Parts: sequence; C-alpha cells; structure tokens
Amino acid sequence: MHKVFEKYSIGDMTLENRIVRSATMWRMGHPDGSVSDLQVEWARQLAENHIGLIIKGMATISRDGRVSARQNRLDDDRYIEGHKKITEAVHETGGRIVCQINHCGAASDHEIRLSPSGIPYPFTKDKPAVPMTVDDIKRITKEFADTALRVKKAGYDGVQIHCAHGYLLSQFISPVFNKRTDAYGGDGVRRFRFAGEVLDAVKEAVGESFQVSVKINSNIEEQDESYLPDLLMMCREMKKKGIAFIELSGCDFTPRGRAGEHHYYLERAALVRKEVDIPVMLVGGIRSVADMEKVIDSGIDMVSISRPFLCEPDLITKFLNGQKESKCVSCSRCFLLLYQEIPDGPKCVQHVRPE
Repeated sequence: MHKVFEKYSIGDMTLENRIVRSATMWRMGHPDGSVSDLQVEWARQLAENHIGLIIKGMATISRDGRVSARQNRLDDDRYIEGHKKITEAVHETGGRIVCQINHCGAASDHEIRLSPSGIPYPFTKDKPAVPMTVDDIKRITKEFADTALRVKKAGYDGVQIHCAHGYLLSQFISPVFNKRTDAYGGDGVRRFRFAGEVLDAVKEAVGESFQVSVKINSNIEEQDESYLPDLLMMCREMKKKGIAFIELSGCDFTPRGRAGEHHYYLERAALVRKEVDIPVMLVGGIRSVADMEKVIDSGIDMVSISRPFLCEPDLITKFLNGQKESKCVSCSRCFLLLYQEIPDGPKCVQHVRPE
C-alpha cells in the first residue's frame, strides 16, 4: 500500500492517512449562521469514510466578513455549542477536524465591503469596496484571535487561517489588489504584515499546543514570477511563527480544472516544501489514486481534495476498495448549486441538475 494511505502525524495529532478534505463552504447552516443537524451528519459521513483530516468550510470571524447567508458564524460565543456537535460527531469516529476561519473582505454580502485599496472582489465587480483604515485592521486582527479561541473551545483539533482565493488576507498579500502606500502595502514584507499580525494574535490566543495552519495561493493573476520569492518569504515567516502546516492552492483552479489539468500547483508546492522545510498539503486537481501518489512522491506531506468529496463523500472508501479515479470532472458547477436551496446537503451535477 502506498504511503498516502499510511498513518501520518502533525505534531501531536495522528491522522489515519495523508488525505485531507480541503475546506469547502458548507451552505447548510441556518440563516442566522448557526450549525444545522445536516452539517453534523455531513461531517460524520466524511469522517466515517477514512479521510485523515477534515478542514471544515470557512466560518466568519465578523458579521461584515460573511460571504453569504447560511455561512456558519463563530463571531460570538453563542455559536460554540453548535460547532461542538460537529467536532463530537467527527471524534466519535476517530477522525480529526480543523475549522477554517475567514473574513471575506470585498466578497462580503455586507453593505460595507472592506478591502486593502478599494478594488472590488473579481467575481462581484458591480459591488464597490472600501479601503480599510488601520483601525479596521486592528479590529479584524482581534476578531481573528477571538474566533480562533472559540474554535479551540468548540473542540476542533486546530484552526486554519484563510489567506487564499481573493478574500481579505489574500487581497492584502497580492500586489494585484493591494495598492496601499502605508505599512501594509508595497513590497512582499509589507503586504504580508496584516496576515502576520493575525497569525501572531491567533497563536497568542490559542496557545502553543493548539495547531494553527494557513491556506495560501501559490500564484497570482498578474506578474506571477515576481510573486514566487514573496511566497517563499511568507512561508518562511509562517514557519518562524510556529505554523503547523501550509495548504497551497491558487487563484485559477477553476479554469485549470475545466481544461483537464491535474495537481495544478504541484511544482510550487514541492518547492515550498524543499526550500522552507515545513509540512505542506496541496489542493487542486487531485482526482485519482495516481494523482495522490504523485503528489506524495514529490515530497509533499499531504494531499488535499475538495470538489470530489461533493461528488463522492465516500471516495476514499472506494479507493481503498479498488476504485482508481473520482467521478468528479472538475466542471465547478457545484459552485452554482451552493446558492440553490437544496434540502439534503452539498450537491454535484451528477446528483442534481442546476436550475
């Protein structure tokens, strides 16, 4: 059996294997942001099907950072009990689960959409964004720390800080969206300052023994080659700050998947693992046992899978029983289904036809 299916440890957390369910927003919460019974059962189903680590889809740290209705909230203590139901369901199976937390910035559904420099979110260009003040930055930094502590109180095995996919921290990191001239804009060091302050505050809030991880883009939309030295610098800083592992994604996973590519960001992920010597997981275009084996054989520690688990939540069980490939074709139409009122959980076009 390939080592992707063998036990793996991150710090004091032992996983059944090196396979990760990457965070995908579960649009199954109640309209007030609380956890639903459907979410609890969905988490249990994933855990029962031999996923080494589940990363729960992003919970918002702030009301003005929520991307849409039914996204879970953790910006207040009253939401902790609902999240405990998720962690208890996963732990009853022997599984492990981390909670991703985020502020969606210019992608928020709030009437005021915060951003580094007033540049709108790429997919909602008709909705204006507001440049953040330093006071805004300090407030949101504290909200990240407070929410991370709630993650710990809810019984999660760790917290992941979302610094990818064009949300708030990702926009600060990217020179495409960050045009600031103060201490939070300019070169890579300054663009990373906000995220670095968030990581410091989170680490202080949860303590050294609680695992803190980061999801970050391995590329950017423009002048990508100049971003590579910045990426390596940021990952080195994360290691210095005691980050447990880094999950590498990218800004263009949807078109790459539709073009039929696999393990899109493998080269950069392998370089980060080699140059920074920090545990790395790769997400993007991993659709088969062969894909998983190639990622692990490249020196990367864990394989992270997202959309195929919407298609087949029992995918790893099927792999263990001899299936070689996921049925997922990377069409990304599941994103459309997220915004439909589907009563029984996440869906794939192979299960239900979009309206």
